[in-house]
Amino acid sequence: MTLLAVLTFIAILYYCGIGPVLLLFSPKESPWRLAIMPALGLCSHIIFSIFLAQFSLTGQTISVIALPFFGVLAALGWRSNPVSRAELRAALPAVLLGLFSVAAFGWPLFYSGMQNYWGLANPDQGFLIPVMEWIHTHTLGVPPEYARNFHILG
Repeated sequence: MTLLAVLTFIAILYYCGIGPVLLLFSPKESPWRLAIMPALGLCSHIIFSIFLAQFSLTGQTISVIALPFFGVLAALGWRSNPVSRAELRAALPAVLLGLFSVAAFGWPLFYSGMQNYWGLANPDQGFLIPVMEWIHTHTLGVPPEYARNFHILG
C-alpha cells in the first residue's frame, strides 16, 4: 500500500508538471524537460493552491479545482508542444535515475510501511497530521487547539 501511495504521488507530480513544462520549455531549449516535470509540478501545485487558499477555500475544494486546472494545462501544453519519442528516449536515463533515487532513499518507508514510518520520522510529523486533516475540511490555517503554539517571527 505504501509503494502504491508513493507511486501515486509521483504520478500526480508528473500530472501537475506536464502542462507548465510543455508550455514553458520547447524541446530545442531543454531536452531534459521531462526530467523536471515532478519538481515543477510540485512547485506549480503549491503556488496554485496558495493562490486559491486566499479565497478561504477548503483543502478539499482546492483539490477539486486543481486537478481539472492542471488537466487543462496539460492538454494546452500537449497541443502546442507535444513530446516526441526521441525526447522520451533522451530523458529516460534521468527519469530512471530519479525513480531509483526515490526507491533508494524511500527504502525505510517501503520496508516499514507508512503507519510505522511516521513514528520514526521527524517528531514534527505527528503534529502536522492533525493540521493536514484540519485543512482538508477548513480554510487554510491551524486548528484552534494548536493555534497557541504558533508564533509570528519578526
